[in-house]
Amino acid sequence: MNNPEILLQEFNSDISNVNNSSDLQKLEIKYLGRNGLVNKLFQEIKDLNGEEKKEFGNKINSLKKEIEEKLFDKKNTFNSTVKISPFELNLPGIKPKIGHLHLTTVTLRKLNSFFRYYGYSVYEGPEIETNEFNFEKLNLPENHPARELADTLYIEEPEVLLRTHTSSVETRAMTKEELPIRIVVPGKVYRNETENATNNSMFYQYEGLVIDKNVSMADLKGTLNGFVHFLYGPEIKPDLDVSIILKLNLEQDLMLSVHSVKEKVATSVNIVDI
Repeated sequence: MNNPEILLQEFNSDISNVNNSSDLQKLEIKYLGRNGLVNKLFQEIKDLNGEEKKEFGNKINSLKKEIEEKLFDKKNTFNSTVKISPFELNLPGIKPKIGHLHLTTVTLRKLNSFFRYYGYSVYEGPEIETNEFNFEKLNLPENHPARELADTLYIEEPEVLLRTHTSSVETRAMTKEELPIRIVVPGKVYRNETENATNNSMFYQYEGLVIDKNVSMADLKGTLNGFVHFLYGPEIKPDLDVSIILKLNLEQDLMLSVHSVKEKVATSVNIVDI
């Protein structure tokens, strides 16, 4: 018959040599497993007399309890040495949202998407412009008020300046591109303004230019209606006011009646500048 005290001594010797969780698990199976050494002691109880059974059974129960406690304590020593991160470091991180697009940028992109859908190209040009494209090609003579220092920010007067309108980009497009032309021009423009709550020396313009055959005011009206509905909603009903400036010399002005001027306007509009 095996002696529980001797078995405990063997267990103490074995557990002192355990250095990892895997060896500890093997030791637990060796002593407390289904076919372990402690269970083999229990099988020997049937061969004992009444009083011996009780005494031997109590010794085995005490042995089992002590082994379980020492196994538990050893497990805790291993768990305390392993640092468990509260985070799953192998999972991809969640990218934080940093800032957002400026409302002007959001609006410009929305406008660009509308006009691109209808076949327009988004055309860009330099913000530092020359006198030629900003004024001369737009038929603004040297003595025009817009050229004065009070309105224009010059870098090298009178030839280099900050563009006063995005129309300078349109003149570049008409000079460079082949017909037909269908573009929109978003961008910053600059004026010599006193800054306050409502005015700034820099602001944005959004212009469009169409040069093609068989283009009429009906095309302009339809485009602008669609644009307003896209931007503000279908319930909005825009009003369209058109101003046409007709330049005539004195001799022509004396020869033309009001009626003939109206006819001239009605038959001459085939370029739409929006």
